[in-house]
Amino acid sequence: MIIEKTKALIARITPLRWIVLKLLRMLRNDLVIKNPYSRKPFKINSYFHKGYWYFGVNREQATVESTKKLVFEGDLVIEVGGHIGFLSHLYSGLVGPNGVVHVFEPGANNLPYTRHNLAGLSNVFLHEKGCGNEPGHFELFEDSITGQNNSLLPDYVSDEILVKAHFVKNKRAITTVEVIRLGDFISEINKVPDHVKIDVEGFEFEVLRGLGKYLGKITSLMVEVTEKHEEVLQLMKRSGYKPFNASLCPVSETEVKGWTNNMFFVLKSDC
Repeated sequence: MIIEKTKALIARITPLRWIVLKLLRMLRNDLVIKNPYSRKPFKINSYFHKGYWYFGVNREQATVESTKKLVFEGDLVIEVGGHIGFLSHLYSGLVGPNGVVHVFEPGANNLPYTRHNLAGLSNVFLHEKGCGNEPGHFELFEDSITGQNNSLLPDYVSDEILVKAHFVKNKRAITTVEVIRLGDFISEINKVPDHVKIDVEGFEFEVLRGLGKYLGKITSLMVEVTEKHEEVLQLMKRSGYKPFNASLCPVSETEVKGWTNNMFFVLKSDC
């Protein structure tokens, strides 16, 4: 009965959603809102970034609350896949003036907003590069709807879900971006991060591999796991991490294999 009611509700909402999205797509103007984590001005596009102004502080609320339990004053945080800097404001506030946040974002469709939104954060440093296990220059496949599904994978599956939800065709742009290994970057700054966030649309296993000898020394990581679930899980287990869901509840290996959302990995010695 519940399933049938849910289907009926979706059927009624879909036409309205189509109308609203069409209007937003026609207007798609830039506007400035207040980032709920910093209360500072935050530039978005009314269509491409509607999730930020629509959900605000309620967006990924469980993940945010868990992050607050893992990131502290004075910490060093690396954010891989910064999009337009929404969560970067959260990290900036959590680490405070004595902490540092390094944000990696290579997408040409995102960067005009990312640069603008991070410019006022003195403890945040933007690196216009991607991350992986092999340094070099690679093709980045940029989605034309939100910029959140940019991927170094040419056939990223979740992109199809995005297209269906917006009732449009996704005209993906292909750009060439610089990709580095996080392990090399950490060696350069000569400090192991306390927390790493990885949200790279299917390329997370390669980013984790690129941490090299530092994987197992970082206290906690937040990873959006959408591809190579088994490989990610086994790599993290070998490195001494225990998996948790967005609410910091332990998850089993069976659950991880079908995961399509944020997951935290915490060193077992700190659990």
